[in-house]
Amino acid sequence: MTITTATAAPAPRAAASAGRRPRVFQPTFSRTGLLIGAFLFTVSLTPSLLPRAGVVQGLNSGVAFMIGYGFGASVRALWLYLNIPPMKKGRLRTALFWTAGVIYGGQAGLAIWAYVGWQNDTRLTFGMASLSPTVWPTIVGVALAVAILVLVVARSLRLLFRFVGNLLDRWLPRRLAITLSTVTLLALFWWILSGAFVSAFFSVSNQIFSTKDTGDKVGVVQPASTLRSGGAESLVHWDQMGRQGRSFAA
Repeated sequence: MTITTATAAPAPRAAASAGRRPRVFQPTFSRTGLLIGAFLFTVSLTPSLLPRAGVVQGLNSGVAFMIGYGFGASVRALWLYLNIPPMKKGRLRTALFWTAGVIYGGQAGLAIWAYVGWQNDTRLTFGMASLSPTVWPTIVGVALAVAILVLVVARSLRLLFRFVGNLLDRWLPRRLAITLSTVTLLALFWWILSGAFVSAFFSVSNQIFSTKDTGDKVGVVQPASTLRSGGAESLVHWDQMGRQGRSFAA
């Protein structure tokens, strides 16, 4: 009976471990990550030197949210990995959680309420048309799409790291296998992103935006003065200047 109990005991633990295996599309999220992500989301709404269209703001906010979420989730995972005891459930933990939620909620409400006014102040300086509150569906929709895409990619990479770590775990100690697999994959990704991928990205971007660079804004004509860049006797030829350069010189 003792032997049977000892051999059968690991099965429930193995099943539980398999049940907790992370999935790409699992509808569970880190509360710490959500709080920090919400904070960076509101920070992304603050005004900048240049005005932002709805789509651009959505991209910015979605990426900012996922940076905060990833940071919070990583800190939580590292906390558990180091076997640091978590804060026990109780009034203190509940009070801290709700206090953070109220602070972030108030900050988010202020940023959302003032966003259109902030943007319109900046757009007025540039002589651009004002935004209306109807821009918010675009911002939220784009930000949500970007966040989902980044989350799916991040969770897919997490599964890849776990797979390689488990593969090396067959021959190496567990912690050494995780460390070695993480360092190797990070070095591989860095080589790919800083080399072929980045070169291809900028090459395609240049081809896409070069067509717009050849056109001029309304009212832009070549300067007649010989003292202006792009003029008849200028060493800087008009056709070799970019869209913004021609606009400035005109």
